[in-house]
Amino acid sequence: MPRIIRQHWKVMLLQLGIVSVIIGLIVAATLDSEEALAQSQLVVSEPTHALDPATYTAVRKLRHELALTNSDLAAMGCSQADAERVLGALLVWYQSNKDSLEAKERLIRQDTRRLRELRRKIQIGTRDTSVARDVAALREQLVEKMAERKQLVEAAIPTVRNAVSVEQASYHESAIANQGLARELRFAPGLSKSQIEGISVVRNNNQFQTEMDRVLTYGQKLAIQQAAINQREKIRGAQLAERNVLPMPSQLLGEDNVRESMGQ
Repeated sequence: MPRIIRQHWKVMLLQLGIVSVIIGLIVAATLDSEEALAQSQLVVSEPTHALDPATYTAVRKLRHELALTNSDLAAMGCSQADAERVLGALLVWYQSNKDSLEAKERLIRQDTRRLRELRRKIQIGTRDTSVARDVAALREQLVEKMAERKQLVEAAIPTVRNAVSVEQASYHESAIANQGLARELRFAPGLSKSQIEGISVVRNNNQFQTEMDRVLTYGQKLAIQQAAINQREKIRGAQLAERNVLPMPSQLLGEDNVRESMGQ
C-alpha cells in the first residue's frame, strides 16, 4: 500500500462516509418529493351526476364480479385518473347493456323461486314422482341461464381494459383468472392447476406461506409483491375516483357508507 494512503486512510474513510450520507439525503428528498407530487395530483371534485340506487347497486355488483373494486384498481397500479376512466367505461357499458342484463337476471330469479318451491314439495313428502324430474330439469336450465349472464358480464372486460395500460391490464387478467382463490394469489400471473391444487389444500397460515414460497415462480412472487405495493400507494386515488364517478346515492348512505369509505 502506498505510504500516502497508509497515512491518510482514516481521512479517506471519513470523506467516503460523508459522501454516502449526502447521497442518502438526496435520494430520500427525491422520494419525498415524488410522494408529495403524487398526493398533490389527487383531485377531489363534486360528482357531475347522481346515480339512482338501482344503478349504483348493479354497477357495484359488476365491480366485484369483474375484479374492479377500489382495492383491485389500486393493486393494478391505477392512478386516480386511470381509475376514473375504468369506472366511467364500466358505467357506460352497464347503461348500454342494462336491459339485457336485467332480463337475464329476472329469468334467473324466476327459476330460482320455482326451484325453491319444488324442493319444498319434496321436503314435505309429495307423492308426485314428476317433481324430482322437474327439479333436475329446472336446475340444468338455471345453470344455463347463469352461464348466459356470466358471458354477458364478461363482455365488459375488453371495454374496461381499453381504459388502462398493458401492464395494468395484465394485473386485471390475473385477478379475473384467480377469482375464488385465496386473496394472496389474486394477482399471481399464469397459475397452473398443480400450483393451485398444491396451495389450496393448505389450511394453516404458516404452511400456506411456506407452500406459496415453494410452488410459485420468481415472476409470480414479484407480481404479488408489486400488487401489494401498488395497493398501499394507490388506494386513496381509487377511493376518490369512485367518489367522483360513482357517488353513493343519498338513499344508501345510511346503509354501508362505512364499508365503501374503506375502499371495498
